[in-house]
Amino acid sequence: IDEYDGICDEDEFFERLNIRERLDRVMKAIEALDDIYSITMLDYYKYQMDVKQIARSYGISEKAVCSRLNRGRELLIKMLEKEETKWK
Repeated sequence: IDEYDGICDEDEFFERLNIRERLDRVMKAIEALDDIYSITMLDYYKYQMDVKQIARSYGISEKAVCSRLNRGRELLIKMLEKEETKWK
């Protein structure tokens, strides 16, 4: 809650809460993907490792890392779209 200290503007407060909720939803969706995609995406997005670092860590090519990231993003979008339609 400290990150919301000093926010007097109610619209700004709710916008920041909304952003936080969306981020949490995306992170949970990433973690729900198969490990091959979720670990790679978490390394790239959450831990801000670059493609070269990830490739070295797992002993795979940079092209393989890019493929995992691309496929993971495709799966993530499909998962979130499916979840979105479920709530409508």
